[in-house]
Amino acid sequence: MLERAAADLHAVLRALGEGVTGDWLELDLSMAQLKALIVIDREPLPTITLLSDRLGVGAPAASLLVEKLVRAGLAVRTEDRLDRRRVLVGLTPAGAVLVARLRLGSQALLEAWLGELTQGELEGLALGLGALLRAAEGRRAGDVAG
Repeated sequence: MLERAAADLHAVLRALGEGVTGDWLELDLSMAQLKALIVIDREPLPTITLLSDRLGVGAPAASLLVEKLVRAGLAVRTEDRLDRRRVLVGLTPAGAVLVARLRLGSQALLEAWLGELTQGELEGLALGLGALLRAAEGRRAGDVAG
């Protein structure tokens, strides 16, 4: 049963990826730049140091990634008003639109799939996904503690 559930989940994730490839294939960004955009979107005005920590790269590499995103018109650097030595990074409107568009593509596809399920199937899926989420969160908490 475990192997079947893992295979089915993998197949759903693969189909989701295939369903939204159009927007992703149009991107002219490296994987590192895309990851940086996602971190910048999730964190309220991260510093270069925080960005480098989240991406697992050195501060010079993070700074270079930000520079490329700034040149592409997707990010902006600002000076921290409280500490002028710190550089804060934010998304430009174009950067925010891009991240939202990439997210919405997968969300719309998932909603369409979910709309095809019966009430009973939705209830069962919600129960199962809730259990999987609890296991993932427990694992994440264990990873942090351990």
